[in-house]
Amino acid sequence: DLALDRAQAAGAVPFSEPQDLSGVEGGAGNKFVYCKTPWGSILELISYPSPQPYELATTRHRWRP
Repeated sequence: DLALDRAQAAGAVPFSEPQDLSGVEGGAGNKFVYCKTPWGSILELISYPSPQPYELATTRHRWRP
């Protein structure tokens, strides 16, 4: 939500409200939204606070800032 707020403050226009991810990407809080930037590019904002299924069976995990 903070990333979307910051993108909008910088002039991005979201195409919708953040949507829940589904399928193997689903999980509590996993969401995405697309925005149009002021220069016309499409920006995808995505949040994965819940683990992906493969992360439960490997030592290799996604990078998290």
